[in-house]
Amino acid sequence: MQPGQGRYALTQRRLAALLLVITAAGASASATAAAPADAAAGPATAPHAAALSQTEQIERLLAAIAALDGARFIRNGKDYSPADAAAHLRRKWQSARRGAAVDDAERFIDTLASTSSVSGQPYRIRFADGNETTVREFLQAELVRLRAP
Repeated sequence: MQPGQGRYALTQRRLAALLLVITAAGASASATAAAPADAAAGPATAPHAAALSQTEQIERLLAAIAALDGARFIRNGKDYSPADAAAHLRRKWQSARRGAAVDDAERFIDTLASTSSVSGQPYRIRFADGNETTVREFLQAELVRLRAP
């Protein structure tokens, strides 16, 4: 397999967009991200480990979906681009933040990003190679990767 191919291949344009999102998320971290509650978690060994706020983790999950080159997001029997999928999940998250709090990445995955609130059907991702998984499985794996030291 050639470099840049496969399930998680990124085009240069998508990689640049992903880096912009990550950089913006890091630059917008507030003083509360470094509050004593975070310090109790122990010394940070990497900027991507537990040092990320819950909001930053959710932003990175959305960026990971948007960066899936060649994938299709399947919602209620129709397929959408990764950018459209990320925008849809962001709208759901923003709407939920106005009402009941979605205050952590796990809750975001479980209550908003996994199933349709209209049909109850699970969201799915079809990767460029034809393999499919649920959005829940993809985001849970991505969250583990984000939190790894």
